[in-house]
Amino acid sequence: MSFITQEVAPLVESRFRGDKTGRVIGGSSLGGLFAIAAAYKAPGFFAGHVAISPAAGWNQGALAKLDEQYARTHKSLPARMFISYGGDEYAGFREPIVAFQRQLATRNYSGLALRNYRMEGLDHTSVKGDGYVRGLDWVWQPRRPAGPSGLTRAMTQQAQ
Repeated sequence: MSFITQEVAPLVESRFRGDKTGRVIGGSSLGGLFAIAAAYKAPGFFAGHVAISPAAGWNQGALAKLDEQYARTHKSLPARMFISYGGDEYAGFREPIVAFQRQLATRNYSGLALRNYRMEGLDHTSVKGDGYVRGLDWVWQPRRPAGPSGLTRAMTQQAQ
């Protein structure tokens, strides 16, 4: 986490016009676990967290324990978080995700916008495409400009 927050993000933002207020982290499986843990380990550093089939049961439920520990001393969790899983995932992998989603939803952290999403007919290997598209669309929703996109405006003007 410190490598990302202290080296990667500053480098990207200085070289590529990165916006510090729009940082998003995402991952699938263990990467999804990391994307959620980042909200607790570096609160507010990322605006959005996209977790596709996160390994919520890893290490005897370390993610739920991290949330429990955080909740003891914090009332807010500043993030837009999208957590999804496939309806056809192996039950032993799916159920810890569902349990964590429930636990997180009951916290009522201020500053947390949470979207839980079940992808019907998909399993652990097939959730990524739909999950990332829906997750990024959701976490970036508040940043979406009003009105038609630049491409739509340009195409409309050309047609006239």
